[in-house]
Amino acid sequence: MEDQLFSVKNKVAIVTGGLGQIGRNIVAELYSRGAKVAVFTKHFSEERAENIFPETQFDRENMAFYAVDVN
Repeated sequence: MEDQLFSVKNKVAIVTGGLGQIGRNIVAELYSRGAKVAVFTKHFSEERAENIFPETQFDRENMAFYAVDVN
């Protein structure tokens, strides 16, 4: 879905807490609107990321995961 007023297509979006309850919904929405999403999370594991964002639905060309403590 593309919003003409507020387009994020081909933009880079950084989401902190991207594997949490709220963050995962924000990540999914930005991704669906064409953003390249950098997911920052304090406790990263490939298994958790795959469970939340399966590669069959979310290609890793437009999504990357980083273990980051934003304190």
